[in-house]
Amino acid sequence: MKIGLLGGTGKFGMGLAVRLAPFHTIIIGSRKVEKAKSSAQAYLKVCRQNNPNFSGSIIGDSNLSAARSSNVIIICLKLEPALELAAKLRDLREDQIVVSPIVDIHEEVPRRKASSTNLEQNNVGSVAEAYLKHIMSCAEAVAGELGRREQVISALHTLPAERLSDLSQAIDADVLVCGDDVLNVKIVTELIGRIPEIRAHYAGPLRLSSHVEGIAIAISSLSRYSKIHQPTIKVV
Repeated sequence: MKIGLLGGTGKFGMGLAVRLAPFHTIIIGSRKVEKAKSSAQAYLKVCRQNNPNFSGSIIGDSNLSAARSSNVIIICLKLEPALELAAKLRDLREDQIVVSPIVDIHEEVPRRKASSTNLEQNNVGSVAEAYLKHIMSCAEAVAGELGRREQVISALHTLPAERLSDLSQAIDADVLVCGDDVLNVKIVTELIGRIPEIRAHYAGPLRLSSHVEGIAIAISSLSRYSKIHQPTIKVV
């Protein structure tokens, strides 16, 4: 399976790339193709240093090309550029899956579910405006820009990027997954479950993503207020 990491040149993208590359072909996406290719080579070097027998593939390309070539697309961007990019991906195939791990860490209130009705009632004309008025989650905002809600899966919010990108560190953690399409949820849950010591759990339909994003915001606050380094969650 081909996994596209759009905006995957940061620590979060690196972490996903090096931990998923033993099992899948990884395509790093960026606005700048040369940056994507350079990152892909750096990630390959990390994989080979960690495992001399590593034979996986990590390549770099533009965000749009990476998206169109992938079976599963993971958007490793902040909200605003993610929405801009999602609006350009409306021609994706029906069998492609888009994963949103996006959390608006500058906002401390979970989003409420959006629909065409409450968009009209709140007098907002776009998905981005609706998000800013606290009507929807980040994942639902991405789905709104894509125009294909069933293809969007919300996951990976609570994995700390720094620990994820360091292969010397094991991550004993759980991931909550939200989505409306049962098959797409199964594919993403199994994909995440391939990463050693990370367990993925279905937490319900996409409308519940706002609550999962809220959990991620709270976890992020632990680092800020309680000085807990790179916190995550476990389901027991």
